[in-house]
Amino acid sequence: MSKFDSIRVISFDLDDTLWPTMQTIVEAERQLFCWLEEHTPELARQHSIESLRAHRRELALANPEIAHDMNQTRLLHLRELFAGLGYDTALAEVAVRHFQQHRNRVFPYEDVRPVLERLREEFILVSVTNGTSEVEKTPLAGIFHHSFKMPAGQNRTRRSSNWSSTERAQYRTRCCMSVTIPHVISSRHVSSVL
Repeated sequence: MSKFDSIRVISFDLDDTLWPTMQTIVEAERQLFCWLEEHTPELARQHSIESLRAHRRELALANPEIAHDMNQTRLLHLRELFAGLGYDTALAEVAVRHFQQHRNRVFPYEDVRPVLERLREEFILVSVTNGTSEVEKTPLAGIFHHSFKMPAGQNRTRRSSNWSSTERAQYRTRCCMSVTIPHVISSRHVSSVL
């Protein structure tokens, strides 16, 4: 019997493991800025993508309790800017949804889908993220048996306070254990982060 015979669940991080993240975020920010040019032209005249990033970073530093939640930070940042220019702050939610739509337009590495499809035949596949990706709205929709996002208030990204390897392992283990399978003996996790 191999040491791998007992593995029934394989979990995967999403960003930078199954697809490159930075190009997707850069494009989502560009698409958001185009949206701002159309719907809040004065804001777009006063800002660039870089100045919007700087403002969002300042807001995150001033509000560490939400800094881990990039969508919440983006929402508050846009509400603040919209209010300052007399725009309806409800537009911020529409803008964040627009950003998120483009944030989910990821490009999985070439071999990811065929490998996952093959693994799916023998294992229960679980996606785990502490980011804003929504795997069921990406080209990998339907591949995973279960998907988990870090609950609000517990999510910490690499940009804020780093997770220790123990914290990451504990979260992945809780996710895998919550998958109700009578004979789960062991699981393995695949990530770009050690």
